[in-house]
Amino acid sequence: YYSGGIDSIFTFLYVISIIVGSLLVPLGEGLMLTSFAVITYFAIIVLQYNPEFSPKSVVIYVACFRTIIFYLASILSGTLAKTLKHKTKQLRELQNFTDNILQNMASGLITIDSNGMISYFNQAASNILGYQREEAIGNMWNSLFHNSEIKIEKFVNRSLGLESISSLQFGSNIRRKNGDLLSIGFSVSPLKTDDGEFEGTIFISMA
Repeated sequence: YYSGGIDSIFTFLYVISIIVGSLLVPLGEGLMLTSFAVITYFAIIVLQYNPEFSPKSVVIYVACFRTIIFYLASILSGTLAKTLKHKTKQLRELQNFTDNILQNMASGLITIDSNGMISYFNQAASNILGYQREEAIGNMWNSLFHNSEIKIEKFVNRSLGLESISSLQFGSNIRRKNGDLLSIGFSVSPLKTDDGEFEGTIFISMA
């Protein structure tokens, strides 16, 4: 009102408020928010209107044009937010489904990032090695195998260094967390991105 009403340079703040509101609430509530903004906008125009400065036709044209902009911003933002929430839900469901499959594998599955840190540790790996997921994920891979009679570091380094290989198979005597000795077969494969860039190492183990 104090910055000029219909001639104010701050009218764009309505659009920002409408967009933010439409992203945070459902589409119907976003349109209600937009209607409230339109009502307040028209109220300001009526309060400050002076026919000596602006013809009535011009005021109506500008007000209606901006009203259309307000509603378009609300509809587009609300639709975008709805689509984004739907895609996020689908992605979460897919992630949960994939994780459920990996957790119910009979073989132990461990993934290690390019820095040697464990990033995934399924239930079978926990049963085989005796470590809980919370103890493994986020720690260096050799913290789980430091008591092995046959060190597997050379196999890990080989898989890290030869990114073009498909997989390596080997056997090793591994000590579980409680000190028991197990003979385990391992399959080690490089983990790559869609672009073929090396991202880490995949361990599959079977006691």
